[in-house]
Amino acid sequence: GKDAFGPTASIKTTAELEIIDQPQEWLDFLKDRNITTHTYREYDAAAIYQRVKDFPPLVDALIISAERIPTSA
Repeated sequence: GKDAFGPTASIKTTAELEIIDQPQEWLDFLKDRNITTHTYREYDAAAIYQRVKDFPPLVDALIISAERIPTSA
């Protein structure tokens, strides 16, 4: 296995292992998530709200990839 500490490293590692195929999208969502925890600007919130609608298909693809990973007994 590989060690990955923190969300950015985890995203990069899962991309290297071909578990996800759009790491930049994941990194963009992480950036948006970080912005939303520290912003109170309606404009930023509205823009992120529009982008977050693209996230569920990536999560669905991740779930499918994760289900294909063999588990050790």
